[in-house]
Amino acid sequence: MTEPTPVIHRPVSRTAVVVSILAVLAVLLAGTGTVFALVFLPELQRQTANAAAAEALVQWKAVFEAYRTQTGELPAFPDGGYCLGRGFPEGTDGTPVCRDFGPDGTHYPEDANSDLMAALGTAGTLPADEPHIVGTSAGPYALFTGEKIDLITTGDGECLPPTIDVWSGGDGLHACVVSLQKSTTSNND
Repeated sequence: MTEPTPVIHRPVSRTAVVVSILAVLAVLLAGTGTVFALVFLPELQRQTANAAAAEALVQWKAVFEAYRTQTGELPAFPDGGYCLGRGFPEGTDGTPVCRDFGPDGTHYPEDANSDLMAALGTAGTLPADEPHIVGTSAGPYALFTGEKIDLITTGDGECLPPTIDVWSGGDGLHACVVSLQKSTTSNND
């Protein structure tokens, strides 16, 4: 019969304990960071994009108002929609469009905005060309109707002030608006 081998207990150094604890903490922190990135980062990105879209409408409104100050009136264009800026996604016909660029829906061709962009450019620097895309919709664009001009962009899940939420559809799409009255006596902010 063989005798059991005696077990020798060696004391664990403090350094080994500290290193082990730090390793466990590093794993926990990495896991927490991953959870944060997966859960909160997309929401933060969505809110940041919505804030940028709302700020773009504020900038476009300022350009329209500068044009009004310079000429005494807002640009006079036929009723309809006009993309604000350049760089919009291609529609189903292969040309860049704003509003809806999917197979169903109303869209406005980017190349139809040249005269409006030239007119507004006489009043100052135009905002950066950065379309805001939600699903198959892209803004900003101007909708000329009767006595007002609605500056519209897309919102992902919400519209942020000073824009007003005037429409919502599937997949979190919202139409966010800042309106300008053509008559200076009833301009709403």
